[in-house]
Amino acid sequence: GIFDVMNLSPVAWLDATNVNGDGTSPTDGTKVSTWVDLTGAADDATEGDTAKQPVMEYNAQNGLPAVRFDNLDRGLSGGFSRSNGTSLTFVIVGQFDSGSTDKCLFEFGNGTARGFFIDRRYASNTYYSPALTKGGFQMWTIENSGLTASVTENNDSPMFDGSIYFNTNFTGNGSYTLGDDATGGNRLNGYIAEFLVFDKALTTTEINTLKAYLKNKWCTP
Repeated sequence: GIFDVMNLSPVAWLDATNVNGDGTSPTDGTKVSTWVDLTGAADDATEGDTAKQPVMEYNAQNGLPAVRFDNLDRGLSGGFSRSNGTSLTFVIVGQFDSGSTDKCLFEFGNGTARGFFIDRRYASNTYYSPALTKGGFQMWTIENSGLTASVTENNDSPMFDGSIYFNTNFTGNGSYTLGDDATGGNRLNGYIAEFLVFDKALTTTEINTLKAYLKNKWCTP
């Protein structure tokens, strides 16, 4: 049968091919003020200040649109609710532009405590090894449990696997920022195509099925 992301019960899901949530996205070159959450359970990602809004770009990857961020101070922010509170799985398809350093793809937390962010570093200023690939669309999978996490690019071995700086164990409301960290100081130059959050550890089979679907869709390596 056809793979349905909702069967995996994400707590937040953004898809650049369906930014408006009705099967459409804003027209090419226009600013994105709201990126509709497709789970129906989380808050939409929004930004009221037009100067901080990212831009819709068509034919960004594999003939599909993506949302373009260029040095925007916390370009879009949204929220979701957690009941499990321990394990989390993130899958994100996007691009860090060539030449960019110390830029943040997204950050999430519980509104007060910072939780997790992905840039050139992880945890206590530990660089990814190997480094994040820049200059093309990639798929990153983060399997996070409290004080530890693994980060995998595409289908390769983990680039990071160990302890993290912030404890991500919490229940209730979580928040996330796209294209920057929560402080506004690590602004992305690049793209976000799809963003998924699961309030649980996906099984190996579930992750592999989801990654195969996203790789086919976005034509990532």
